[in-house]
Amino acid sequence: MTPAEQEQLFDAGFNSYVNVISVAVFAVAGGIATLGILIATWLLQAKTWGEPKAMQLLCCTAIWLCLIGQSFLIYIAVLDGIRFSFVEEISILPLSLVNMDKIEIILGAIMILGGDLVICWRAWVLFPHDKIWRFVLAIIMICNIGLNIADSTFDIKMLNESPPALDTVTLSISVATNMTATSLISWKAWAHYRTAREVSVWRKSHAQKVLFFLMESGAVFLVIQLFSLIGMSLSLSPPLAGKKLTTIFLFADAGQDVWEASAALYPIVIMILIHSDHLPIVETLHLTAQSSTLSVPLSVL
Repeated sequence: MTPAEQEQLFDAGFNSYVNVISVAVFAVAGGIATLGILIATWLLQAKTWGEPKAMQLLCCTAIWLCLIGQSFLIYIAVLDGIRFSFVEEISILPLSLVNMDKIEIILGAIMILGGDLVICWRAWVLFPHDKIWRFVLAIIMICNIGLNIADSTFDIKMLNESPPALDTVTLSISVATNMTATSLISWKAWAHYRTAREVSVWRKSHAQKVLFFLMESGAVFLVIQLFSLIGMSLSLSPPLAGKKLTTIFLFADAGQDVWEASAALYPIVIMILIHSDHLPIVETLHLTAQSSTLSVPLSVL
């Protein structure tokens, strides 16, 4: 076996590992998302319909369709990858396969932006009268949208190249978005808890439960983002870039898949939380101690 054939065989094996991981991640995420959409629709049937609820369901359904489409394209890519495992130049591949890669990039960007929009929204509704923090969230989200559009455009034009450094910048701004929003929610949760302690309200209210859930879910999503960012940074670092380090690149690809899947699941989870009777998010808790009152609005529906 010649060195060139060994290289091709290694690439085929590595691509098989990557494809198996992608199929597993998106198959699980697609099943969970489908169940989540059904639960959210069932919860909304018992409530009065309005424009906000319709928009929430429409946005989550669009993200769910992107996730299902992404999963379907990955399955096709796995089958085509078996056929074209030993083709080195992407220009030799069928045009349909190249177009599917482009669609996959666009769907991934939509899912990521959808997750980041929900992240900003959950902090936005907690500060209805604080224009400074709302301005900060708006600026971060605008930068996030611009970078994702630029990154997707660059990725589509560079399908046959290594992942560009712009991917790391895009993921970094997504991490910054989540970190800012989660920090603001943690601040609001701590202020709520401290005031409740001062007025001797010891029982944990629905508002506290929702605040803590938003804070914890944001922290979990942040860990997933950091997992993806570390793997991507390692794969693009000068000593490692371009080398066949299987573990590092598998780590990076797995992180990217988990990040995209969790970004698609996050809005659906939040919508279920909003409309669940067990965790009503439409709540303003007033704690009065002498002449002071704490108001924690959790959503505007």
